[in-house]
Amino acid sequence: MADLTIITIHLNDFDGLLRTIQSLGPVLSRDNVEWVVVDGGSKRRDGDVVEQAESHANKFISETDKGVYDAMNKGTCFASGDYVLYLNAGDELHPEFDIDKFFLLADTTHAEMIWGQCMECYENGKTIQIKTRSVSWAWYCMPVCHPATFFRRDSIGDHPYDAWFRIAGDYDLICHLLNEEMLLNHCSL
Repeated sequence: MADLTIITIHLNDFDGLLRTIQSLGPVLSRDNVEWVVVDGGSKRRDGDVVEQAESHANKFISETDKGVYDAMNKGTCFASGDYVLYLNAGDELHPEFDIDKFFLLADTTHAEMIWGQCMECYENGKTIQIKTRSVSWAWYCMPVCHPATFFRRDSIGDHPYDAWFRIAGDYDLICHLLNEEMLLNHCSL
């Protein structure tokens, strides 16, 4: 059976980190799921949610970094799973996410990338389902959202993100994998 590493990066977004921890609750009890948290040196307080993350995480790294994608690369270096999911502080698993279906697809297809549905939640309580598109859309826009994208670990290497980017590093990664023809083998949850 495949293994999954969930990587969460965090810097002073305590409410977001708490939502992420609550979202991960059911999947973190599985033997084939590990959680790597990369904290960028958040300011700690008594009873802080960071301590909760530290106690639930398989690996917890707390040090300054050079930005979002540098932190994501750090987490990737610690990942031991066959697949990697980047679920940053504030991101949550989709309410209908089926971990058993994910593992069935991972074990039967060995796809380079598996993606599912994504929802955006706004402060006013409104939620919007984000349409997942075919990989061929990557030439026009990001076809999938990163919190719903599982990458095969051996396809992305130790430093999948170009840390030069401040935004759009996810888009760059998908375009890079397409250019290398690694995403010819992909599937949707």
